[in-house]
Amino acid sequence: MIRHAIETGRPAVSDFFVGRGTGRPVVAVAAPAMQAGHITRVVVLVMDPARMSEELRIMGLSGTAFASVADSQGRILARSRDHERFVGTVPPSREVPETERARGVFRSQSVYGEPAIYASQTLRAAPGWTVVVAEPYERYQATWVWPLAALAGSAALALATGLAVAAKLARRVLRPITALARQAEALAEGHEDRGGTPASGVAEFETLRLASEQAEAALVAREAEYRAIFETAGAGVAEQDVRTRYYLRVNRRFCEIVGRSQDELIQHLRPSDIVHPDDWDRSPSMRALSIGVETEEECRLVRPDGAVVWVRVSAAVSERDRQGRPLRVVSVVQDVTERRRAEEARAVLAREVDHRAKNALAVVQAAVRLAPKDDPAAYAKAVEGRVTTLARAHTILADAQWTGADLRVLAEAELEAFLSGMEQAGESGPVVDLDGPPVVLVPAATQPISMALHELATNAAKYGALSAPGGRVTVSWSVDTEAGLLRLCWSERGGPPVQGPPSRRGFGSRLIETTLARQLGGSIRSDWQPEGLVWEAELPLVRSVRGGQAHVAK
Repeated sequence: MIRHAIETGRPAVSDFFVGRGTGRPVVAVAAPAMQAGHITRVVVLVMDPARMSEELRIMGLSGTAFASVADSQGRILARSRDHERFVGTVPPSREVPETERARGVFRSQSVYGEPAIYASQTLRAAPGWTVVVAEPYERYQATWVWPLAALAGSAALALATGLAVAAKLARRVLRPITALARQAEALAEGHEDRGGTPASGVAEFETLRLASEQAEAALVAREAEYRAIFETAGAGVAEQDVRTRYYLRVNRRFCEIVGRSQDELIQHLRPSDIVHPDDWDRSPSMRALSIGVETEEECRLVRPDGAVVWVRVSAAVSERDRQGRPLRVVSVVQDVTERRRAEEARAVLAREVDHRAKNALAVVQAAVRLAPKDDPAAYAKAVEGRVTTLARAHTILADAQWTGADLRVLAEAELEAFLSGMEQAGESGPVVDLDGPPVVLVPAATQPISMALHELATNAAKYGALSAPGGRVTVSWSVDTEAGLLRLCWSERGGPPVQGPPSRRGFGSRLIETTLARQLGGSIRSDWQPEGLVWEAELPLVRSVRGGQAHVAK
C-alpha cells in the first residue's frame, strides 16, 4: 500500500487484514505528501472496519435493503447489517462475471441465500474498493404487478436510489482521505491549505485531521522562525539545485558578499558564474554539487565590477532522493577578505623587518670594523651615534607599520639630535632649514638616507656650520618626475672657512657612498666651497620614493 502510494503519488488503501496486536479486522489508508515533485513522507491511518459499518447503518436504508464495502479481493470490509457475522468473507455476488458487474446493476445470490439485485460503484480514490447497495429480488419482483410504467419508474427509482446511496457513501468515506492528502501535500510544500480539512464522522479520520492541523500550525511557526534566521544570518547562505546547478535560495548577506541581487542569482546563475576561474577545482560548492560530499575551503569570488572577494565556504548536501543521490546543496559563506589582506600584510612586514634587520646588522658590523680605534672614547661615541641613527629610522618605520617614512620627519629627527644640546644658545646657535615637498620614502631607502644625514650632520658638528653659533644648514629636496629622480641637497653656510676637500676619505664618506650609491643606485657629488660644503645626491624614484614615478605623498 505504501509502495503503491509512493509509486503513483496518490492515496492508496489496503485490503482486509487482521491486526497482529489486537486480533481485530483492520484496514489502512496511506496519503503521500509531495514537495517540489518528490514524495517526502506518507501519512498512514489504520482503522477498524466497524467504524465504516456505523456509517453504513446511519444511511437509513429502508426495508430489507443493505449496503456493504468490499476490498479488491472481494472480501467484505463493512456491512450495514450483520457486520460482525460477514466481515472478511467473500459474498456470492463476487461470482458474477466482471462484465456484468461493470454495468453497475446486476443480479446475484445474497449472503442470506436468497436472490437479490445489486447496484455497485467502484471508488476512484480507493482503487479496488467497491460500495454496494442490495435489495432482495423477491421484494423487487413484487413491484411487477404494477403497471409497466410504474414498474419501470420503480426500477429506475431503485436504481437511482442505489447509485445515489453508493455515491454518497463513497464521498463520505473518501472525503477525509482526499482532504488529508491535500493537506499533507500543502504541508510538504511549505504553504497553508486554505481549503481546510472537513470534520469526519469516522473517529480515526477526525483524530488524524486534528493532528494534521496541529502539525500544520507548528510547521508554519517553524518556517517563520527559519526564514527569520535565514534572512538575518551574519553569514551568507545559498541553496543550489544539483541537476541544474542554479541557485534556488539565497539570503541577504550572501547577496552583499557576491555583489548581486536575489533576482540576478535565483534560477539565473550558478556557482561557476561567480567563483574565480582559478579556484573552480577547490570551490566547496562546486565540489559538493559534483561529488555530493561535505567540504570546507577558502576560495575567491568575482563581483560584477571585477573586485575579488576571499570567502570561506562550507558546503554539504541538504536533500537526497530515495536512492541516496544528492538533490540539493547548501553553502554557508563568510567574507574573509580583510583577514587575508592582514595575513598578506603581516607576511610582507615580516620579510621587510627581516631584510631591514640584516641590513642594520651589516651597517653596525661595518661601523664597528671601520671606525678609528686609536681613541676609545671617540670610537664608542661614533659607534653609538650610528646605532642610534639606525634605531631612529626603525622607530619611524615601525610607527608607519613599515609602509615607509616621511622624509621631513626623518630629517627633523636626525638633526634634532645634534641641535638639542645647543638649545640654550638662543639666536646665536646654529640654524637648520628644511625645504621640500611631502615625500614618503620606501623602507629600503629610509635607512641609507638616515645614515647619510647622520654622517653629514656629524661632520658639520665637528668641522662645519653646526660647529659655529651663527652657522646655518639647509636641507632641501625635490622630485623630478620627468627624469625619475629624487634630488637631495645639503648646504652649509656660516661655519669655519673651508680650505678644500679633506686629505683622506673617512668612514662617513665611504658609508654614504656604500648606502646611497650602491644600495639605491644613486649618484653623489660634494662641492667644498669656502663658505661651506654643498652635498648633492640624485636617487632613482623607483628605488627611493613610495609609488615610484607615479606617486608623491600629497
